[in-house]
Amino acid sequence: MSTRRQDRMHGFAGAYHRSGPALLCAAIVVAMLPWIACAETFVWAAAAGGLASAKSNWRTNGLVPERLPGPSDSILFDGTGAGPVVWNGGQDTGDGTLTDTVGSWTQTSAFGGEVLFSNLTFSSFSTVFTNFTIQGVCALSNGVWTHVSHPQGEVWTRRYLLRVSVGGLLEIGPAAAIRADGKGWWSDWNTSRLDPDQVGALGGTSGWTFRNSPPRAWKTAGSVKAPVEPGRGGTWGGGNWVPGGGTVWITAGGTASVDGVISACGVNMNNSDGSGGTIYLTARWLCGTGTLDASAAANSWGGGGRIAVVVTEGTSFGSVSCRAYGGPTTWGPGGPGTVYLEHAGHGSGHGILVIDNNNRLHSSFDGANIPPYFGYGACLMPMAGYGGPVNLDDFSEIIVTNRGILGIAADTTVNLGSPKIKVYGRDASFIAIRGTNNITFPSNWTISGFTLLLDTNVEAAGNWTVASDGRISQSVSKHWTTAGTNTGYPYMPPLTLILDGNLTVESGGEITVDGAGYASSCGLGAGVNRDRAGSHGGQGGDNDGLPEYAYTYGSILRPVTPGSGGYWEMQNDSPGGGRMRLTVTGRTRVDGLISARAPARSRPGGAGGSLWLTTGTLEGTGAIDAGCAMDVSPGGGGGRVAVYLTDSDSFGSVAISARGGNPASGYDGAAGTVYLQRKSDGEGGGEIVVNNAGRTPSTNMVTHLPPAFGPCTDDLSNARVRLESNAVVALTSDCTIRDISIDSTSLLWLRGHTLRVRSAKHPLAGMVWEDGGKIVWTMSGTVVMVR
Repeated sequence: MSTRRQDRMHGFAGAYHRSGPALLCAAIVVAMLPWIACAETFVWAAAAGGLASAKSNWRTNGLVPERLPGPSDSILFDGTGAGPVVWNGGQDTGDGTLTDTVGSWTQTSAFGGEVLFSNLTFSSFSTVFTNFTIQGVCALSNGVWTHVSHPQGEVWTRRYLLRVSVGGLLEIGPAAAIRADGKGWWSDWNTSRLDPDQVGALGGTSGWTFRNSPPRAWKTAGSVKAPVEPGRGGTWGGGNWVPGGGTVWITAGGTASVDGVISACGVNMNNSDGSGGTIYLTARWLCGTGTLDASAAANSWGGGGRIAVVVTEGTSFGSVSCRAYGGPTTWGPGGPGTVYLEHAGHGSGHGILVIDNNNRLHSSFDGANIPPYFGYGACLMPMAGYGGPVNLDDFSEIIVTNRGILGIAADTTVNLGSPKIKVYGRDASFIAIRGTNNITFPSNWTISGFTLLLDTNVEAAGNWTVASDGRISQSVSKHWTTAGTNTGYPYMPPLTLILDGNLTVESGGEITVDGAGYASSCGLGAGVNRDRAGSHGGQGGDNDGLPEYAYTYGSILRPVTPGSGGYWEMQNDSPGGGRMRLTVTGRTRVDGLISARAPARSRPGGAGGSLWLTTGTLEGTGAIDAGCAMDVSPGGGGGRVAVYLTDSDSFGSVAISARGGNPASGYDGAAGTVYLQRKSDGEGGGEIVVNNAGRTPSTNMVTHLPPAFGPCTDDLSNARVRLESNAVVALTSDCTIRDISIDSTSLLWLRGHTLRVRSAKHPLAGMVWEDGGKIVWTMSGTVVMVR
């Protein structure tokens, strides 16, 4: 026994003696005398490993014992024998039944083998049980403990885990480990209800799917405070399965000194990934510099597992590190699991919840502005029937850091104004709302130091401020498909916020769905030809200079459609802008940015998305933008913006735009549309602005009026139309508007159609290309032909 261990045992014994009457201690010693007298030390002696239920594999006093180890005996692995050791407690292999209880357990530095506990199985997580008991000290200087793997095909039916109760000191030295990596459930998609090409999730949702179907927001499972469930497996192609991490559940009646490793990680094989498993450690005190790890596998997409550490008398966790990271692949990092830390000062059930994903970063993030894909990459709180629901207000602190995403499920209870939630910057801390049933929103709420992801419609009363270091966004809907064949919508709804109050976006603050539209090569306006940018409100550019048709689509007056992706090759990353609808009953002040842009990633550019803002008044000096990146060639088409004022006729000094892309070289995209309606305009009586900010679209790339794809449900007959700054507008059918103005840089292309203008004729500074069409000015019965 090392001096270090003696000191710890002396401290423990002294503390116990001081806490109880001497008479009681004496009585306990007397009662233990028969047990002590019968105790022997059993030394493992099998040269090539073997079953612990075989007497021939043991030595007592240098001889083969006449019996197997019993509840009072000390177990010693000192290098006399080797591993692997199979502790098959409860089994009789001819020498009697091996016990599940021993007096003490020691593994010296000379023993580096594995000990497999094979008896640790049960049929219900509600069962209270202990699989293996060490009544005294457990000291592991070397070697590995583990449990039986779940057999492939046994899914949800039998549970294998390592459940050990230690009566005294538990010491895990720097060279020792307790591992359950890859010992959890497998994924058999015929029996476990997982689709092919999915990866595992336990505490955190998985990071990726290649299926051409809606992303699954997989339910996470297991208790946050007392976890015992194994990790979930992943699958690829319906036949290549891989398990998640197993379960390590240890209770120490004294100090747990952890300088080694306790792990229940997922594994990576067969091009698929399992989630992290579970570690549940309870001790009177905790010290050491070791690691508890329930992460997904390296280079994987799996979700993190769960860790819970409960210290019943101490108020410190030593220097032990705990992690439950999601898989780190840059294609789609998995979500973090949970780490729950409770000491005596917290009170039962009121410890610290840590959500930390070790700065997992997606390869397509531009400036860390885009979070992981919807349904993936979050630490979603478990729901009822799966280990929840969770009341986040019970925790003394909730730490969300290192790109951790706290996912609030439909039945999660939380007060979002609570100072218990600790955040560390909008690119480090994320809170994703997936349901609002039990959320309390503050009456005056400042989003500062984190990104708020609205993945469901949110209605709230009060005044919201997005501070200079805050952001409101939503998760991205990502799906793969054969280029050009996906004409359906992404699987995310618009970012929707209905606020009965005021909204302020401070300088530097953001409300953004940049890049949250159609994926590359997807969407109603996706390019049909290599090197063709995406279209939406305006057509995207084409570096070949060819006049292939690109669809424009979506409502001008009530925009809700996402921007289409650019087409280069299937796995290129050039998505369109997302879609957003904001309704504010009071004042909206924008000194920062509200945006649905196509991001600057790779060629060619995606198209801008949709922004629809209804507010009492609008003020500020910031920007509302559904345009495209400046430096992606060819440039994408602009998106669509609509701003409705219900109590004012002034848009303040807010810059409102939907411009096409403007690469340094190559072809620009055409402008999208901006619809501005003042209180005095009346319904549909606002102004449609087409402004391309001086950008010159490529040949035949235009802004269609009305949109080219699908029936137009917009009634434009009361609207004014303004073309400026290199706008090129082409009619797609006969159309009626209230009035029109064209500046000297812009062009109206009639393309054989009739434009009826419900006003008296007046000069148009720009060019009108008739091309077989005409303008009819209708005021007091006057008709004027323009050729």
